[in-house]
Amino acid sequence: MPTLDDIFADYMGQSDGAELDSDAFLEEILLAPLALLPADESHAPARKKPKRRLKTELDYLRATCNDLEDELRALEARVTVPSASSSIWEARATEQAQAARRATQENAQLKQALEEQLKLIQVLERAFRKIPRLSAFPLTSEGWRHARLSAIDRGSDAAALMAHQLTKLESEWIRHSLHTKEDKRKAWIQGSSARLADIYWDYIVAKIPAEFSTPVHLEVLEQWAPNLVYTRYHAQDAAKQFPVFEGRTVTQRFDQEHRVVFVWRSILDDNGLPFDPNHARDNQCGWAVIEPESPTRARFSIYFTLTPPIIPPAHLGWPAFPVGAFTDTVTTIFMANSAKFLVALEAQVAMRTRVNETSQ
Repeated sequence: MPTLDDIFADYMGQSDGAELDSDAFLEEILLAPLALLPADESHAPARKKPKRRLKTELDYLRATCNDLEDELRALEARVTVPSASSSIWEARATEQAQAARRATQENAQLKQALEEQLKLIQVLERAFRKIPRLSAFPLTSEGWRHARLSAIDRGSDAAALMAHQLTKLESEWIRHSLHTKEDKRKAWIQGSSARLADIYWDYIVAKIPAEFSTPVHLEVLEQWAPNLVYTRYHAQDAAKQFPVFEGRTVTQRFDQEHRVVFVWRSILDDNGLPFDPNHARDNQCGWAVIEPESPTRARFSIYFTLTPPIIPPAHLGWPAFPVGAFTDTVTTIFMANSAKFLVALEAQVAMRTRVNETSQ
């Protein structure tokens, strides 16, 4: 009686020499269990042969494999969807972060603009508060409006002129963007604002000699109050080709909250102390503001205007200023004197600081 091993061995032997019929081999496998049964069972009624053939089974397996492959591809496609979705959210998160940065920058710019507007409003408020009333000036004449001092009530004329000049400070600061604190020409000096203001006032009242590139003689003509003074200076070119340049100036110091203001204006005519007709008369006005920025640091802002001088009459024989000579001369002298003044100011601040530290 052949066993399964005998059938497989016989099948393998036949396959070496010739093609084996798959159906015949399958029938032998299916009939083999019957041969192995006992004799009484072998004579049992024959069962129906399986209808399924190997080819049919292979077709079924191929179809199943194809279905599984299709299902795998579908699952793989579903797996890639979350990555695409996550990339969308990542892009949105990046956009939101960029938008947040832009919003922060815009907020900073708006905040800076708002601060500038608030500063402008404060300047305008001070300007409106300090508009003088005519009743505040006990005047006997209106000559001060033309920069002229009368023979009497000279102190009142000078005070009225300075009060009028002070009202122009805020508008000039706004017009020339000085209220924004943007440095035009700057130099830093270490020192308190109060000490710096005192030193500057000492220069004005000639307590500290000023060394300039052109020799200048400065003197105090009158001082009506501790903070209101009338000074005069003389200067002339080395060749003495042009007339003596005479400048008479009324200066007043105003100690205000959080700042010290200096205001000055040239006097063009003086009924009490007449000018020498052979002298050219200086014509300028200006403002200086000292503001503390820290206990040891202050901001010193100056703005002034110069007008061509009033020259002596032609019949006195002095030559006229050449075209452009006044502008060139003033520019040269201003630059040289500014540098010398800065050096002198630094020296005075340093000296007074040492004295103050020693006294403590």
